[in-house]
Amino acid sequence: MSRPVGIIVDGQGDRAALRKRYRDKYTVLKTSGPRGHTALPHAIVAGTRKELDILKGLGCRRAIVMIDFEARSGGWGAFCAKLQQCFSTQSLPLPVTVVVPNRMTENWYLADIAFLSTKKKYLRGGQVQRNYEGKHGKKELQRHFLRGVSYSETQHGPELFSALRIPEAVKRSLSFNEFVTQLKTTSRSRDTL
Repeated sequence: MSRPVGIIVDGQGDRAALRKRYRDKYTVLKTSGPRGHTALPHAIVAGTRKELDILKGLGCRRAIVMIDFEARSGGWGAFCAKLQQCFSTQSLPLPVTVVVPNRMTENWYLADIAFLSTKKKYLRGGQVQRNYEGKHGKKELQRHFLRGVSYSETQHGPELFSALRIPEAVKRSLSFNEFVTQLKTTSRSRDTL
């Protein structure tokens, strides 16, 4: 089955989370190129060429590249614009849209943590919803876990992301709202979310 949109992420936890939620709707690949808070935009672009070729070979017509902002200097918005500009000026096998969680994908889970804490036994109950955009998502998320339980990107991340209420989370995370907007824009129907 051909999937019109492919998503390239920078980590195994992100790949597992997106694959669990979207199953057969999108092809999700982990970049083999440079990643992390020290990777520069031009290196990120060069490092995704292999995955873009794979997505094109699988029949994708567009790609979303999702790279965590982490603790980069210069501000989230400026980094997003610079990275998109770098992709836009290259001759690539597919059109690319950039989405950057502010600071990491865990911030998206935190955008609905009060609800998630009622659904997951490893989270402390009675959480008050706050704005976590731009904070260190992994540290903040760990504070919501029960004592003695350590957050695992590949175990807990997929569970949390698949239970996340999209309409609520987009209200509290500008970067997650951008991701959802790009999925809607690059997909033909809204039921893919």
